[in-house]
Amino acid sequence: MCIRDSYCFDKNPKKINVGFVSPDFRNHPVGYAMTNIIKNLKSYNFNLFGYYNFTFEDELTNKFKKDFDSFYNITDLTDEQVINKIRTDGIHILIDLAGYTFKNRLSIFFYNPAPIQISWLGYLPTTGIKEIKYKILFVCTGNICRSPSAEGVFKDIVKENSLSQFFYIDSCGTHAFHTGQSPDSRSQYAAMKRGIDISQQIARTIEQNDFNKFDYILAMDNYNLSFLQSMADESHLNKIHLFLEYDENCKSTEVPDPYYGGEDGFEIVLDLLQKASIGLIKHLKSLKT
Repeated sequence: MCIRDSYCFDKNPKKINVGFVSPDFRNHPVGYAMTNIIKNLKSYNFNLFGYYNFTFEDELTNKFKKDFDSFYNITDLTDEQVINKIRTDGIHILIDLAGYTFKNRLSIFFYNPAPIQISWLGYLPTTGIKEIKYKILFVCTGNICRSPSAEGVFKDIVKENSLSQFFYIDSCGTHAFHTGQSPDSRSQYAAMKRGIDISQQIARTIEQNDFNKFDYILAMDNYNLSFLQSMADESHLNKIHLFLEYDENCKSTEVPDPYYGGEDGFEIVLDLLQKASIGLIKHLKSLKT
């Protein structure tokens, strides 16, 4: 099964980066089957990356370490860390070699870390990853109050509905006022009172590739909506919306910036974000019926 996504790579790369994800780069039938394949692929125009998901290593593992251009043991890495590694490596084609067998890492494939993804070996009929996966980006000005709160709230509601595997969720700001900082302490406190931890988020600024990467880019107010629309190519304008559009009962179109106000403002923001999040999920579910 192949999944294509919008990614920006050199149109004419010197070499194609191919990644293999497997727990079986060892004394295992899959390991033995792959030794000659990897060896033969090295004679073509490929950079080969091995992502090994098993703690035990043997002589065959050591052989793979030499045969791959880069080889990583990802056993102790979280899905997010593996996804970031694959994207940093610039993988063009990512191949799963386990299906739903022991120690598979199919969960990372739900997040489409590579533009072309293939499941080979393991259970061949299907992985189920063809299900729609939505990539959602929440945007405010500085990415320390409203948009990180929206990211946290939406992740929490998605998790409550057992839908996490169908979403990739992120947030950013339109300006670099707070890049590299954690969310505002008042936002963290208000969210934590509702059982939502946003403390690990780090502020970043919108990038041009975000318009390729995300399906929905949701602005907190009209200023940021206009800013995003001015940055985007015409083909991406249909991705950009005000987040509160998804709360049918909301009289306001904007999430107010609580930065210069008191604690009550952060509670109001969370109330608006929770209602809009429920509305967005309802909207996305309606697209599949």
